[in-house]
Amino acid sequence: MKTIGFSGKSGTGKSYNAMELCGQMHIDAMIDDGLLISENRILEGVSAKKQTTKIGAVKTALFMDDDHRDKVVRA
Repeated sequence: MKTIGFSGKSGTGKSYNAMELCGQMHIDAMIDDGLLISENRILEGVSAKKQTTKIGAVKTALFMDDDHRDKVVRA
């Protein structure tokens, strides 16, 4: 597995650029903010952006919840 990270302020196009890179490199799927995404479709997961606190968002994005993590792994 190859890991590539994008960093930057909110709204700077990190997710968009990640999807573009996946297409260029023929990568089947990616993880973005707690979601498993393939071919521009969410396959599984919970969006960190929907959390009410910053700590909750970080925990979601890092798959700290066992049930959330297990669902994404199975998908």
